[in-house]
Amino acid sequence: MNSATPTIRFVFRDSRFYLGKRTLRELGNPPYLKILWNKDEAVLFLKAETKKSRDALRVPDYFYANTDHKYRFGRAKFTEAIRVRMGWDVDATYRVKGEVFKEHAIARFVMAEAEYLGTGELYAEDE
Repeated sequence: MNSATPTIRFVFRDSRFYLGKRTLRELGNPPYLKILWNKDEAVLFLKAETKKSRDALRVPDYFYANTDHKYRFGRAKFTEAIRVRMGWDVDATYRVKGEVFKEHAIARFVMAEAEYLGTGELYAEDE
């Protein structure tokens, strides 16, 4: 892992998770992302995709054009499944640092390595 560590942040009261620009930059600024969740090992993978597919999420163009945006995913069932699997507090925010494997255009986030950020309005930039 290098100094440009990608991160993902979970805010359960919003049923969302957030990606900073650094994460997507490390993946090559892809137009689509595929989410892969290994429930047994509690590992989340984000795979950069160049083409639309049924299970890929589109990264909006404005995300790359606007320096103020963080990419947020509103996937209530998915974020709830992670929260329940990890036993995390529904009112809390958690950040997970990941690792990017550029040769495979994939980022890995081990949920057991999450950092508890507390409760309340914790939306610090994860650049």
